[in-house]
Amino acid sequence: MSADADVIIAGAGPAGAAAAAAMAARGMRVVLCDRATFPRDKTCGDALIADSLAALDRLGLRSRIEREAHPSSALDVITANGTTTSIPGALAVLPRRALDALLVEHAAAKGADVRQLTIDAPVLEGDAVAGVTARMPSGAPVTLRAPLTVLATGANGASLRAFDPAARTE
Repeated sequence: MSADADVIIAGAGPAGAAAAAAMAARGMRVVLCDRATFPRDKTCGDALIADSLAALDRLGLRSRIEREAHPSSALDVITANGTTTSIPGALAVLPRRALDALLVEHAAAKGADVRQLTIDAPVLEGDAVAGVTARMPSGAPVTLRAPLTVLATGANGASLRAFDPAARTE
């Protein structure tokens, strides 16, 4: 197999962009794909909890995030029946539009090749994923090959059905 990259990452949200930055920083040839252009709006509560801040610290981004975010000392949760519960803790509130753009920019700065592509399906060699088929914004098809493919599309039903991760053992 002739590889286009060491790893293809489908989905440039926080998980995909963070993985791309970490792998590219270690010298891997990374192609990070997302159907959206960045910055992009995304429905989200925008709160970064302690675990998220620790992960951003490991990426070297925590201080930048904290400069741009609004600090908060608690998270108020309102249930469907109107009950409010306050959960204390150090939080940073930053709209996903800003967070995602910062993470994608960081991945590119570390050497990831960021591409606007809509991922359609895995390229299979036997039962193993060996890359992806995708479409450019123009609709033109493209095939990318790599020994490692990361599906970081969140709960995207179409991607999960196409890749069927539960059926893969390699």
